[in-house]
Amino acid sequence: IEDDKLRNEFSQKATNLIKNAPFDYYYATDKKDKIIDFSESFLELTKSEPNELYKTLGLQTLLAQLNITTINGQEFSEPVALKFHYDYMNTAKTNAPAHFYITLIENEEEIECLGIVEPIICNKQFVGRNIYLAKSNKETLNKIQIGLKDALNVGLKRKTVNAIRRFFVLMHL
Repeated sequence: IEDDKLRNEFSQKATNLIKNAPFDYYYATDKKDKIIDFSESFLELTKSEPNELYKTLGLQTLLAQLNITTINGQEFSEPVALKFHYDYMNTAKTNAPAHFYITLIENEEEIECLGIVEPIICNKQFVGRNIYLAKSNKETLNKIQIGLKDALNVGLKRKTVNAIRRFFVLMHL
């Protein structure tokens, strides 16, 4: 019994960590795509109340409530949204995760995100999806690059700046 309690506690804590990572967004749906769980950050991104979000469909929320400007490098439009809809819904049949890129506007700032639609399979049956959105590190790396150039201007040795630059490039890989 103690092992089961420990396992359940660990599982719950791991789930909370995944759901509430500070710079990522997460939501889960049932097999009909109704949202059944989400992170605080996703709730804030959608500017919804929890009881409203539980009543919506995942893909509908993603496409209608987020200010998306591009999907997979293509300007957001009805044909692009329909193709994305097909790929998203097809994860129920393929049982394989689907990856996508979106650009959205958050707090008047353009943000690139990598998205993963992960089908959830129990007893060989599709029961829902986990959807993860992770902000791109490109903006962070650009800010670091600017900071390093500024550091050179104020007199830090070029060797030190280049070492710091290599470190952050390696971290990005």
